[in-house]
Amino acid sequence: MKAAYSFLVFCYLLLCNSSNIAAQKGNNLFNKSEIALLDILSADSINSTSINLVGEAFNFGLKKNEYTNIDLIKDKKNIWIQPLGTGKLFTINKKDGQYKLTRIDSTIHSGASFYSYNFMLRDTLFQYGGEGFWNFRGTITYFSKETHQWELYPSNRVVKSYFDSKSGIVAHINLQSNNPKLYISNSIDFENFPSSINMDATDSIYMYDFNSRNWTTLGKINPISLKRFSNINSHVLHLGDILVFESELEFFWLNFSKNSTGRLTNKKNTELRAAWLKMYGNIKSQNFSPLQFNLGNEIYLIVTSEEKGFDFTKININPSDLDNTNHSPIYLNNSSFLSVDIFKSKTNISLLIIVVLSCIIIYFFFKYLKNRKKIPKEVVSILNNNFFNSLTVIEKELIDVLYHSHLKGEALSTKIINKIIGVQQKDILTQNKSRSDYFIRINQKYKMSTQQTESLIVKDRDKIDKRQYNYSLNKSYINDIEKMLKD
Repeated sequence: MKAAYSFLVFCYLLLCNSSNIAAQKGNNLFNKSEIALLDILSADSINSTSINLVGEAFNFGLKKNEYTNIDLIKDKKNIWIQPLGTGKLFTINKKDGQYKLTRIDSTIHSGASFYSYNFMLRDTLFQYGGEGFWNFRGTITYFSKETHQWELYPSNRVVKSYFDSKSGIVAHINLQSNNPKLYISNSIDFENFPSSINMDATDSIYMYDFNSRNWTTLGKINPISLKRFSNINSHVLHLGDILVFESELEFFWLNFSKNSTGRLTNKKNTELRAAWLKMYGNIKSQNFSPLQFNLGNEIYLIVTSEEKGFDFTKININPSDLDNTNHSPIYLNNSSFLSVDIFKSKTNISLLIIVVLSCIIIYFFFKYLKNRKKIPKEVVSILNNNFFNSLTVIEKELIDVLYHSHLKGEALSTKIINKIIGVQQKDILTQNKSRSDYFIRINQKYKMSTQQTESLIVKDRDKIDKRQYNYSLNKSYINDIEKMLKD
């Protein structure tokens, strides 16, 4: 009897030990893409960055059903992993050539701060905004080294916002500044919660001063900036006071502290666009994950796919790559436009009218010259055929469905799109990403094949649910599309 009891105890201990070993291996077992990404980050011991990881390519052994996406925060030699919405925080260390994931928090409750924004400032990890428990968040928290939990950071008010890949909202902070300020391109909240779940966007720029711990509303977003923000399809790049982003395959810079924004130079735009298309334009597989971030002045373009595995390229960006000759304000100041001194003199008003009229004449003159240089119809037909022949069967079906929806004057249901591209059984994040990827590729092919500057497929925010987008064909190209489909 004693021998039997001892044998059972031995089997139990052996089983527990095997389970612990398996769990330990599972926690520290990274895939090839994750190891390749960590190798790039670990090789740099000077710069800091924060990377939002969406999709299945990077999960570091964590259960996907517990979080929306992962924020990877790098500060010089140190790397942290924060699965958004869980409150959990992990460090990544390398020992004996292997990476190890170690949890350092003592979080008990989860379910908040999905789609939040993480950044390391003054050796402290901060987290702003997000959503959870049927509401949006507008608080700033920090990870306490004493309590190992997220603690509230003081502010004079709440500014709610969140940062999923479709929100069209950007956040920026110069982490090297002695007087750091967090800039938010918009605030989003429910109109009349909980009786209504319609979302309301303020279309204003906000700034949080970490020294005074106060929020300030800087002004209304310039319509030019608002359009560019709504079309951001990739990660933004933080270079000191400058933020660089891509919108409809055009590359722009902005400086919140100087309220100024513009394009990168033509040369740098061409270089980045070529690298972008080479990296992402010819991937046939549906299951691929694009990723962009910068370490100092080096921009990394990364893709993980079934075809290429883990592949990347990098491009340097310098202050000389910013085109400062044609810039505009990011936001319009709150002060009345008519209160400016120039309007207090009748002479100045007359001069202003003359200037405005001159600008109108010059505009129509250049427009006339541009129309004279339009591509002949015969050439346009050939270019359109080249574009149509470059499309896959699924891409052609998407254009056909969008065209017929246009004829009916109806918005195209996302369910139909999901069914066409074969992701109707996937989770919402995968569906959103797949739809966006397809339309980006179609627009890229259209611009390259037809030499047009505008996109073929445009997206507009849904009037009821502002987190969603409706897709339609550019009205300027309807006749061309009709001819292609009938031929």
